[in-house]
Amino acid sequence: MENDEAFDRLIRKIQENQKHPSFEGSNKVLHLALSYLNTNRQNPHWVCDPKLQVAVRECLFLFSFQNDNEYLVWFKKHLNERLQLCPKCIVKYHQSLDDFKSLCLNIFHFDPNTLEIVMEKIYSWDIFRLQEVLKTVPKIDTSSASKPILCAFYEILYSPRILHNKEIFPLFRNRFLESGFLRLSKNLVPGVISLLFSRDDELRRWACSILSDVKTISDNEFKILEGPLLQEIRSLDQKKENENEMQIFLKGLSLLLKHVDHLYFRGLTGKNFNVADFILSGLQSDHTNLCPSFLVCLHSLLYCYGRNFWTPEISPSEVIDKIFNGNAYKRWTEENTSNFSNDQKAENPFEWATSLLKTISIIDEVELINKILINYTMQYKKELEVGFKNVQLLQSLADIFSVLFSEYFMIFPHSDQSLQNKVFELHSTLAIKFDELFRLLNLENEESVEWRLIKKVFEYRLNLDLYILKQFYCHYLDRNRKPPLNIKSVSESFKNFWVYLQNVFREEKFFMVRIVFRACSTVCLIDKLPPKKVDIPFKSDFENALNGFVATFSEMLIQTQCWHLSAQTQLVSNPLTFRGIFSLVFSPILEISTGSISIIKSISLSDSVVDTIGELLRSQFSNTLNSSCYVLLQWLKVRNFGGAKHIVYFNKLIINTIFDSVDGLTSKDATFAKQVEKKESLKNFWESLWKFFTHFFIVLPTWPVHDKDNLVDLMRDTLDFCDMLINIFEEVNGFIFGLSDNDIKIVSANDKGSALAMCIADSLVTVSYWLKLTDSSLLTSVVKVICKMLKICKKLECPISQNVIDIIHRASITSDEQTILTFTEREDLFISLTPYLSEDVLNHSPFNDTNTLETKLQSDDRGLLSKDQTIGIAKKLPESNISTSNHFLLPPKAISASKAINRNAQKSQNLNFLKSKQETTQRIRESAKVPRTSAGNHLSEKLNSDNHIPKALQKLDSADPIRKPSLLHTSKSYSNPDDKNTSTSDEDTSESEEESSNGLFSLAREANSHASKSLPQRRQIQFLDFDSLKTKNVVHPTQLRRNTQQSAQLARLRLNPDVQEFYKVILGWNPLADSFSASNVEMQCVQAKFTYNDSNAYEKVFKPMLFHECWAQVKSAVEEKQYPPIDLILNTRSTVDNFVDIYFTSCSPTEVSFLSDTDICLLSKSQSSGDTNNPKSFQLCKIQSISRKKESLELCLRMNIESIDLQEYAPNIRFTAQKLFNATTSLREFAALKSLRHLPLSQRILDANVTRLPSNFTDDKKQKIMKSYGVNEPQAYAIYASSVNDGFTLIQGPPGTGKTKTILGMIGAVLTSSSQGLQFNVPGQTRKTSKNKILICAPSNAAIDEILLRIKAGVYDHEGIKFFPKVIRVGFGDSISVHAKEFTLEEQMIKQMELTNLKKDQEANNSSDTRKKYDSIIKKRDSLREDLEKFRSTGKNSSILEAQLREITKQKNMLEQSLDDMRERQRSTNRNLDVLKKQIQNQLLQEADIVCATLSASGHELLLNAGLTFRTVIIDEAAQAVELSSIIPLKYGCESCVMVGDPNQLPPTVLSKTSAKFGYSQSLYVRMFKQHNESACLLSIQYRMNPEISRFPSKFFYNSKLLDGPNMSAVTSRPWHEDPQLGIYRFFNVHGTEAFSNSKSLYNVEEASFILLLYERLIQCYLNIDFEGKIGVVTPYRSQVQQLRSQFQRKYGSIIFKHLDIHTVDGFQGQEKDIIIFSCVRSSMSGGIGFLQDLRRLNVALTRAKSSLYIVGNSKPLMQEDIFYSLIEDAKTRGVWRDLSANQFKNSKSISNVSTHLASNNLNLASRDTPIKSPSVGICEEKQEAHKVKKRHNIDSANLSRGTERDEDIPNKRAKNKVSTDQTAADNKVTKPRLDESSSSKQDVLNKIDESEIEQASSKKPGYVEKNKDKGHMKKSKKPKSKLALAAMAHGFAPPKVEHFKRK
Repeated sequence: MENDEAFDRLIRKIQENQKHPSFEGSNKVLHLALSYLNTNRQNPHWVCDPKLQVAVRECLFLFSFQNDNEYLVWFKKHLNERLQLCPKCIVKYHQSLDDFKSLCLNIFHFDPNTLEIVMEKIYSWDIFRLQEVLKTVPKIDTSSASKPILCAFYEILYSPRILHNKEIFPLFRNRFLESGFLRLSKNLVPGVISLLFSRDDELRRWACSILSDVKTISDNEFKILEGPLLQEIRSLDQKKENENEMQIFLKGLSLLLKHVDHLYFRGLTGKNFNVADFILSGLQSDHTNLCPSFLVCLHSLLYCYGRNFWTPEISPSEVIDKIFNGNAYKRWTEENTSNFSNDQKAENPFEWATSLLKTISIIDEVELINKILINYTMQYKKELEVGFKNVQLLQSLADIFSVLFSEYFMIFPHSDQSLQNKVFELHSTLAIKFDELFRLLNLENEESVEWRLIKKVFEYRLNLDLYILKQFYCHYLDRNRKPPLNIKSVSESFKNFWVYLQNVFREEKFFMVRIVFRACSTVCLIDKLPPKKVDIPFKSDFENALNGFVATFSEMLIQTQCWHLSAQTQLVSNPLTFRGIFSLVFSPILEISTGSISIIKSISLSDSVVDTIGELLRSQFSNTLNSSCYVLLQWLKVRNFGGAKHIVYFNKLIINTIFDSVDGLTSKDATFAKQVEKKESLKNFWESLWKFFTHFFIVLPTWPVHDKDNLVDLMRDTLDFCDMLINIFEEVNGFIFGLSDNDIKIVSANDKGSALAMCIADSLVTVSYWLKLTDSSLLTSVVKVICKMLKICKKLECPISQNVIDIIHRASITSDEQTILTFTEREDLFISLTPYLSEDVLNHSPFNDTNTLETKLQSDDRGLLSKDQTIGIAKKLPESNISTSNHFLLPPKAISASKAINRNAQKSQNLNFLKSKQETTQRIRESAKVPRTSAGNHLSEKLNSDNHIPKALQKLDSADPIRKPSLLHTSKSYSNPDDKNTSTSDEDTSESEEESSNGLFSLAREANSHASKSLPQRRQIQFLDFDSLKTKNVVHPTQLRRNTQQSAQLARLRLNPDVQEFYKVILGWNPLADSFSASNVEMQCVQAKFTYNDSNAYEKVFKPMLFHECWAQVKSAVEEKQYPPIDLILNTRSTVDNFVDIYFTSCSPTEVSFLSDTDICLLSKSQSSGDTNNPKSFQLCKIQSISRKKESLELCLRMNIESIDLQEYAPNIRFTAQKLFNATTSLREFAALKSLRHLPLSQRILDANVTRLPSNFTDDKKQKIMKSYGVNEPQAYAIYASSVNDGFTLIQGPPGTGKTKTILGMIGAVLTSSSQGLQFNVPGQTRKTSKNKILICAPSNAAIDEILLRIKAGVYDHEGIKFFPKVIRVGFGDSISVHAKEFTLEEQMIKQMELTNLKKDQEANNSSDTRKKYDSIIKKRDSLREDLEKFRSTGKNSSILEAQLREITKQKNMLEQSLDDMRERQRSTNRNLDVLKKQIQNQLLQEADIVCATLSASGHELLLNAGLTFRTVIIDEAAQAVELSSIIPLKYGCESCVMVGDPNQLPPTVLSKTSAKFGYSQSLYVRMFKQHNESACLLSIQYRMNPEISRFPSKFFYNSKLLDGPNMSAVTSRPWHEDPQLGIYRFFNVHGTEAFSNSKSLYNVEEASFILLLYERLIQCYLNIDFEGKIGVVTPYRSQVQQLRSQFQRKYGSIIFKHLDIHTVDGFQGQEKDIIIFSCVRSSMSGGIGFLQDLRRLNVALTRAKSSLYIVGNSKPLMQEDIFYSLIEDAKTRGVWRDLSANQFKNSKSISNVSTHLASNNLNLASRDTPIKSPSVGICEEKQEAHKVKKRHNIDSANLSRGTERDEDIPNKRAKNKVSTDQTAADNKVTKPRLDESSSSKQDVLNKIDESEIEQASSKKPGYVEKNKDKGHMKKSKKPKSKLALAAMAHGFAPPKVEHFKRK
């Protein structure tokens, strides 16, 4: 504040002193100024501060004192300090000096002499202080210490007076040169201008460099700097005689002319200096050496003035004459021919001509141009003759041609008729003069100076001819364009200059060839003119020119192909050259297209177009797409038919190569789309393609119709191409807008995709006009494409113009002559357009079937492209018999007549749509949520065609002068009512009918038609009563169609629910955590219920349990690590919805056949990649895709984006992936859960509702079913119930009750009943049949294959006649039984393909012959190339070889073209073959009567996509499947589900204890059974077990309802039953001890040892019985299984497991054996008996045996449980309980006793070759024969037939062997050992059997049993002893002596 007051006082005092100057006042001012400066002495900017500057100025008066006082000393000191720091202060200081001088003179009236003394004093002080700085500052650098000297430099340059001071200048020069020529920071200073004319060369060069960097200086700005220049001008008279000084002045003047505005120099005229006169007069002088400098000045002068240079006094011709005729110029050019400078940096004295041409009108000064070119060319030629290349002159010639060519190309398009002659003259001059110059040049290589100078002009010269050629072709396409008159000169040029250019190709000067290809790419799409009735001016001249170009350029292409491969590769290494060659591939001219593609084939090392395109995209993706974009841009300028045809063909190849789902680059290479350059290229390509379509759709009608068939094919291909692009829209969007490596932000796909969709929306403008086509097949494609376009626009909220909406809407509601759209097509259009229509339009629409609208719109919302299910396949016109053999329809009259019939036929169909339902339509519109344009201009208003339609399209041609075609004026709605020029003549009518005989070309007629009619008045809609249309027993067609659409919609919801949540949840887990649901309330399990209110309640219960089960699988897999890890390297990543797809490449060749695309893996960082202990380093992922290559593996792993840190997943980081489990089954269960609400049986599932058993099962029905299907009474009841019931039918099948046979009966009943199933057409009639297909499922593959093999033997129908239904097995091939392979879908498809007779035709042979010829030609070409290289290297004449090579190359090209054509036909055949395969698969599924699959496989995509309906589903072993698995097969419209199972056997295996606790292990069967057990049909007769075995299970598990089949005691009787210790049923009380293994499972060594003794007892006592596969050992515990296997292996070796099955109880369910040994294991009185108390597990264990069951356990601890107490007490009561130790059992009965016992039964062994029978005690021979007869009777009556249920041991993850139950006859066989007759004793024979003989015996095939029909007994084959018997012998066991046996 005080500072401001001090300044104010200073200002007031200054003003007072200036008004009244006085000595006292001046002293007061000085005092105040010094005081103010002292107050601000801390401020470093005294002078540049406005306030302080005033004080400084006033203090300068201190220099007026005679002596230096202390104030002046203080002031100079502080001022000097500030002038050494701030350049701005320096500038202000010198300005203050000027102000001070002005004050002294004007205010204080100093005497001039006095003032001069004062100023000199200040000047002296300035010199002193600057000297001190220049002397004292030691160094110059960028530090702050160097700032004083830098400021000194600046001040010296700012003041020319100081600069030229004799004391300062030497110091300045030395220190300035020492600094290295510093640059000025901003503005120029006067010193720079002064140094510009300095005699010091170094300082002058520095000044020139400073000035060269300055932009144009304005007039006013330079006036500040003009002092030095004016001083130099004043001294010109002194310098004229000194050439050196004149050279310096002229160079400086030239530089100023380039950088100072011309207005300043015009102002110098007033100062007696005219720059133009000075320069021109200098050129007239005799100073030869100054001529170049004056020419340089002239160049700068013309550059400065531009067109302002010319005045009436000065003309261009006068200047030219003065120069060329001047003596100085002549002497300079003649005397100094070899002394010109070739330094391109030096000033070019020839450059003035270029500047002159830029200032004149080129077209008016052709003569002057000719003079310049002649003079310069002759000068260059003259210098070449003396061996000197004047680079500066050539540079000027190149610049001159460049200017002239540029002006020519700008003038030509806009020249009118008056300028044509001048343009032609200029064209001729340019062509002739350049050709002369070009022939003078010796262009050796790309690095030559001549080529660098002439390169650009050479390309101009090529384009000069090509441009005229293209312009004439455009004139042909658009008659409004004027034809170029100089087409003849072009024709001559192709014969001369272009032929001369062939030498360039012959000499392999690829640097010039590149330019030729780039230039020729501009005419890549011109075509030969077709025959035309109307003559075109200059047509013959054009054809001559085009033919000349084609002939010449084709020869160039041949020459290029003759090059070495490395040269060709080098040629295309340049992107622009590549673009040139690739663009020529699209040429409609065959010679050019073939030659160009041959070059690309050579460098791609391919011989087919497809392979070449693929290789190009792999190696040069961006270049290829950019080149294609260039071609598309070129087509927009010509828009011709031939170009469009090739564009569609090649670009389809490109798109297919990139995005093909099987062989596409994106599907094969996961890292393909990671480069930003590729994304940008594809984006540009996409936009260019749709721009092409936009123009194509509208320009096609204007094309001359000279080849209608080809035009139709092109239209069809184009529509197919559009459809292809729309279908891959999402893939393209993902490719372009996928996440980059450094981008971790998730971007909405819609935000990015809308840009791509807008391209599609633009094409809608023009494709909508194709709705007027009269070709039905094309029109169908148009409707399909438009509907898909509208859906994309709707999804991405792209606005559509009202014009398009109106056109499509009118087409959809019009049903008269204006369109041939079918009703379905119009409906599809209307529904697709619904989101853009106003409420009024919707309410008055003829398509107000709200169910249809809502269904279709919902379908559209479910997916972007809902394929043909929502797009409506076009139907043919009803009762239309007018279609011809080709693609077209009859003339309009015939069409109108046929449509009249069609309209009448459709009237009744339209009636149902007349009633409007506002609420539904409003809901539909609100669901669409798409911004739509105003519908104010409704279709009911009249539209003017001339004003309405073209406005929508005028922007398409705004950038190109091609005439816009007139558009489609036929529709009445677009006609002009004021247009009265309607033609009605008969001639016009007949012509119209003639042209429309191929009705497609109505568009072309409309485009050229001017006839129009007024809009007809809309007919009022009358609402009819729908109920009046109903007819009894007749479904109205509309209602039928509505039902069909609703069914289709529900099917989609059932089959394809949204399952993203499944992966989102699982992939979000931390695999190292203890639990996944601790904080997630939704994932907390609740107890399963018996019934549920709705599907939501059901889902809340089962979804958490499903995920808990998945979690258990994850944890179990993490612990077990069953699969080997795979080392991976990260390549790239991209986002898809809420997931991230990360692409990896394998690091090592690991075998990965175990991987599939639904596996869940554990991904972790490798040891070398970071902290592997970090939990975040381990993530769950899903395999999205697998690409296996020869030496590598590429994986795409999908991860939850919310659970990972994307920064941790950067490229090149190493990871390890390990498969955990396959999620297919869980995924399908989740999908079933989500689709539950849409199932027909949904409510029955929720309510656990079981259909009651039928009560009308009469005796007649029972007997008929029993007789027809060969079943017993319970089975017959089950068959009947399943065939008449809807909903769920439960069949309870206890062990051995014949479930499989019952299922076969159900199949026969369902397929062949009189009311449904298989139906046959009456001969001569055709009717639509509806098959009742059956889907048969089971939890395991084994169960399904068992049913399938039984079906293979045949099924009985309801009449008892065997038939063989068509069966298809769906599933994974490796898991299907070998015997069932023939029924798999794959095998059936292969057979069907063989039957279709798909053989190679004759073309295959032709292809082979052509290939041989081609290979031969290639060898000849390579040989010729080698010979040619040798000839050239030796300097021999190679013209003959070159001619031969060209001829060979032509032949090669022809053969390549033939091979390409053959490949294209073959590719088409292959595509058809792929389609055929899919059709065959679908046909096989459609025709199949039965489809078999596991429950999981029933959700296979093949079935989901086949559109099948299975009214009946049969689920076997239903009690062993979790509930969600049982729902999977119900997706296919099931109305009747038959579940066969047994709730008393084992439940499904569930890993999660949490899920099991809450009821996840309860099957759907069990839940329903518990609710309605009275409605289950029990199969109560068992045919497996001996009655002694079945007694206890029947009583305790089935309430004694399980009955034995007839004669089961006799059927299951065996010889060992007579052994007192063995018998039929035994409980052996073994006092063992249980122990825990490392896996926490129990085992019992004593029980295992006892079982080994028990087994030995069997095989030792009954050597003649083959026990192979007849004995099974089961136990509840896995460790006991391992203990048993260990003891048996130690005793017998690994061979034992080929004869004996040892498994857990769970793994044995579904199997059966003659003998079952059950080890209970538990022996502790304190620990209980564990899960042995599970009744279902015990039931399974007790019901596996057929003839004998031996239970081994410790009775006392077991009896703690009620069920075992009952079991043991029952055994004791029946006398089958044995309390024996191992020794007691071993010695319980001697071998001799056994032998004696056998001898008592009169059994003898006569010899080794005599087969024996093996009777058992109590069964004599007669009884055995009777038993066999009874058995055969039982088999015939099917009472012994029953299903053999078996399952996989899920915990052990391996399938079990199965033994059929139909081998009862073999069970009773006893095979006698064959003894050598020469042996003296049996023991001797046994002693000779060693281990090798045992192995040999084990390798022999077992014997077989045959039925002897005549004798009625079983005949045994010759067979060695059993393998186990041989093994026993090897261990020292001796069988009973032969003498004890006697033949009966």
